[in-house]
Amino acid sequence: MITQYYAVDDKLSVSGGIIDYMGGSTAADLTKNNDRIFTKISYSF
Repeated sequence: MITQYYAVDDKLSVSGGIIDYMGGSTAADLTKNNDRIFTKISYSF
């Protein structure tokens, strides 16, 4: 998992990342597609 956080200013922040799941040892586990890309934008007022 890779995550990044950045505070634009005192009110606005942006975070995001990537989750890359590794497949298992069986053929069925190797074909699973569970990878994720995520983002979050926060604004405080």
